[in-house]
Parts: sequence; structure tokens; C-alpha cells
Amino acid sequence: MSGHSQFLLIRLIYKFTCACCNACYIGKTGRHFPTRVREHLGSSNKSSHIFKHLQSSDGTLSSILLCGLFRNP
Repeated sequence: MSGHSQFLLIRLIYKFTCACCNACYIGKTGRHFPTRVREHLGSSNKSSHIFKHLQSSDGTLSSILLCGLFRNP
């Protein structure tokens, strides 16, 4: 999977990685990938592990690497 096509997929397994400390989170979604990313990073979802990590570390949005790993059938 490459380019921007991965961002339009649904039923995707994805990975967030913190470039500062290499902590990672692997998740899956049945929704469009950008929707799930917004849910993780938006301040309205303070229970998200990614949101909590950014708040408790020196990380910023620019220190988060994310990619789609593969699509569920």
C-alpha cells in the first residue's frame, strides 16, 4: 500500500509511531482512515492512547508517524 490511496480505505489495520520515543499503537477501524485519525488526535477524545501519549510526553503532532499496515477483507 502506498501513496494517498491508503487514506481512503476502510477496514484498515494502522500503526501510529512516536518519532520521539518509538512508542507505537496498532489499531483497526471500519471507518475511513482520516476519520479514525481525527478521533485519536482530537481533544474531544481524551481517552485515546495516542492523545494521552502526546499530552504526557514532549511529542507533538509532527512527531507522530502513521501508516496503514493492511486492509481487512
